[in-house]
Amino acid sequence: MLKLLACLFMAIDHVGHYYREFLSPEAYMVLRMVGRLAFPIFARGIALGFARTRSPFRYLLRMSVFAVAAQAIIGGAEFVAGLRSSPFAIGDPNGWTNILFTFAFAILLLIGYELTVRSFRDMIMSLRTVPAPAGGPPACHRFDVRVNFGGISLAPCIGIPVGVAMVAAAFALTALVEPDYSLYGLLAVLAFHLAQGLEDPKAARRLEAVLFIGVTFMFYAGPLVDVLAGAHPPFAIVQLLSILALPLMWIPFREKRPGPWGKYFFYAFYPLHMAALALGLLLFPPPLP
Repeated sequence: MLKLLACLFMAIDHVGHYYREFLSPEAYMVLRMVGRLAFPIFARGIALGFARTRSPFRYLLRMSVFAVAAQAIIGGAEFVAGLRSSPFAIGDPNGWTNILFTFAFAILLLIGYELTVRSFRDMIMSLRTVPAPAGGPPACHRFDVRVNFGGISLAPCIGIPVGVAMVAAAFALTALVEPDYSLYGLLAVLAFHLAQGLEDPKAARRLEAVLFIGVTFMFYAGPLVDVLAGAHPPFAIVQLLSILALPLMWIPFREKRPGPWGKYFFYAFYPLHMAALALGLLLFPPPLP
């Protein structure tokens, strides 16, 4: 139910994005404001998916494949509709890279973070057999066994450098590709991930709120200061409304385990509805200024 709501919010946001020329300034702003509720729900979903997946690397691969496919679908539709000069964002001032790349880089960040942090839990445990009864064979020698309570099989000398390298790669790729929501999106997913380790649901919600609100204000407090100083309100301040999505996430919806089709619904809905909206401009061209 929550993901369907997020898809609805996202679709409303994109209607405003593509059909701005048909809307009054007030209607356009309302649609974009509603759309701010979508991203936090999806970002939290990525963090939850990472916590539940049996294979983080397969999760990363799947997200990367869908990101490339979505870029081709959306970019191709916008190119046909005349919204960009190239199907790809590279070298196109009007182009942009879709948010699935942000989520793919976020998964890479989470893998690197877990490798780095959990490799510290590596230790050596010494085991000795129980001494034999009197007259029996002598006790065996001591056995040293390496144990990691974080579940990481790599030794710290390997796991920590690899983890740090993956974290650095996630940030570098995000800065290079500049996908939708960029570094803000990366840190938002990490913020929700950090709250997943708490067993107390109330404590987890409080930590989610503190971290996500902190990340949001870190990126968008500047425009807010400009508004308070009397400057013309920039669109970036609208992103602060994403904080209102937090109460929606905590509603105890009865979520069923998705089937084979439902599992990939968002991956398909995201590029297809954007392509449909872009191609719709061919049937309903914007009015002349």
